[in-house]
Amino acid sequence: MKKTALFRLGLSLFTLLGLLCLPRVTRAETPGDLDLDGAVTAGDAARLYRSIQGDRSRWWDLVRLGDLTQNDNLDETDVRVALHLAAGLIPDYVSFVEVVSKGILDESHFDVFSYTGTQRDGWNYKSENVSVTVTKHSKKNLTYYCADIYVRYLGSFSTALSNGRNRGLYQTVPEAAKMHQAILAVNGDYFKARKYGPVVRNGDWIRTNMSQVRDICIMTYDGVLTTYGPKELTLEDVTAMNPYQLWIFGPELLDAEGRAMTKFNSRLTDRNHRTAIGYFEPGHYCLVVVDGRQGEYSGGLTMKDLSALFADLGCTAAYNLDGGETSAMATAENLINRPFRDGRVLSDFILIQEPGA
Repeated sequence: MKKTALFRLGLSLFTLLGLLCLPRVTRAETPGDLDLDGAVTAGDAARLYRSIQGDRSRWWDLVRLGDLTQNDNLDETDVRVALHLAAGLIPDYVSFVEVVSKGILDESHFDVFSYTGTQRDGWNYKSENVSVTVTKHSKKNLTYYCADIYVRYLGSFSTALSNGRNRGLYQTVPEAAKMHQAILAVNGDYFKARKYGPVVRNGDWIRTNMSQVRDICIMTYDGVLTTYGPKELTLEDVTAMNPYQLWIFGPELLDAEGRAMTKFNSRLTDRNHRTAIGYFEPGHYCLVVVDGRQGEYSGGLTMKDLSALFADLGCTAAYNLDGGETSAMATAENLINRPFRDGRVLSDFILIQEPGA
């Protein structure tokens, strides 16, 4: 057993040394072209896959030409990159490597984006930095919309406040989406309807007093989203976390292990219109808007069922935002859901945008 362990350790060190010392691809070679015929094909991807499964023939060429994400590791992500190259879905490999090596999202999700130009199909959107897929779910007495969101840079997941030009201090979600040319917009937590915080938007502190009764949701600059119960954090704790976004509505919808809950820090747990945010990993989120109080079309979701929905989606954290007439989802061009009584104006919004928009 000791000899086997030492052999494996030696092999790992030898491989690592080879990765560090190995020259990069020459100008005469094409990344992913394992058979050196001048083109990347599905056959090259198949050979790369076999090498990962244990075929170590021509290992040095495989490492040099097959490490398509250039992270000094061969895995199935490299195989998928090879297939994209073969299909022409990555027209500029050099630019591709530069893009996937940056941002908060794990490179294994490279194929949710578009590298051949921005694609817009109804509610859905793909560029090399943002991917949004909106699906409508309907069954008896229930209609809701789920937006699956990938952002390479955290700035694409932003928030906005009402501009104050429409009916006092407020706007509707479609108005805000159009004003900011958002890929997608939903309502926020309507913090102006309450006196207590804290509230942080795009890194700016808007309110610093601490609510003692509400759950809070914090997104930090590394893209991690976490929820907390009342009195779990002090203002000093929150400040030390340097939040990028902080919402104060709630309740939190999943426990610390990402499991569905049955008891909530809320009195409004019956069927209702809902808006909520879910978190999978840094750079991967979802937004859910549930229509309610509209008879056979949709009666809404209970808090328990909303919690179960996010657990079924595979989220590790989820948080309820403002609901009722406030619940709305829109693109810059269209309202997506059917808000109760045509919706209402509010103070703040969650926006999905291109970075720097």
